Amino acid sequence: CMILHFCRPLLLPAPVVALEQSRNVTKFSMQNGQRKTCKAVVKRFMRLNCGLWIRPRSGRAKNLWKKPDHVLEGLRTHVFCNRTQCKLLDKMVGDYWKRPKYYVDDPYEPYHERNDFLHAKKTWS
Repeated sequence: CMILHFCRPLLLPAPVVALEQSRNVTKFSMQNGQRKTCKAVVKRFMRLNCGLWIRPRSGRAKNLWKKPDHVLEGLRTHVFCNRTQCKLLDKMVGDYWKRPKYYVDDPYEPYHERNDFLHAKKTWS
């Protein structure tokens, strides 16, 4: 009983901090009342013309001096997002970013047309 009296302040549970998840999507803008594009998605991801999204590997620019060469080669690659991630990213950007973009000497040209993915659907006519 005496031990619990002295240890009581140590046994109190830590306060729980409840954070609400935020996707930073503005559903209605003040100017024209339309949904706005989340700029973080446009900076971090790229949408291919087939509807898939790609991103660079995480950690590709951190502590490169301590990583071996075979790891550095893998960090230079890109990763395809899965179906739910593609749907979420499509909701977070506007119609402009869903339209196909054509660039001169595009390094992603072979990846823009994928016929073996059923969930990647075009959103333009």
